Amino acid sequence: MTRPRSTTLRFPAAAEALAAILGSQVTAGISGYGEFRSQIKAGTLRLLAMSSPERLPGIDAPTIKEGGLDVVVENWRMVAAAPGLTDEQKAAVSADIEKLAKSAGWQETLKTKGWTDTYLAGDAFKEQLAKDVSATEAVLKDIGLVK
Repeated sequence: MTRPRSTTLRFPAAAEALAAILGSQVTAGISGYGEFRSQIKAGTLRLLAMSSPERLPGIDAPTIKEGGLDVVVENWRMVAAAPGLTDEQKAAVSADIEKLAKSAGWQETLKTKGWTDTYLAGDAFKEQLAKDVSATEAVLKDIGLVK
């Protein structure tokens, strides 16, 4: 018996991944819910699972953890700056980012895109980043991509 050959394709944007799924070039895809929401609601895509730690309000889908895999993956964004900023410059940039994160415009974008607000700053962000890096390294070691 031969096993079907598995191929992983990577697309630089969700729109290209969506086109590949809808065009039957691939069997399944992974992206943020917001990028596929309209097709899921229209019934042209079937949502198999969410990688969130818990079910998300208003989305009828199990989590990957519910399916028996201890996996939680969240797609997050960050703002970075070149090294060498003074403490005063860091404080000013941080204040601007916090103002943006709390703005009505950003809150509307979160809602429109179907994104969860997980804004973190300072030590809370550094702690979460360290946890995410460690978890990613463990997964990459488990699957043999790094030693």
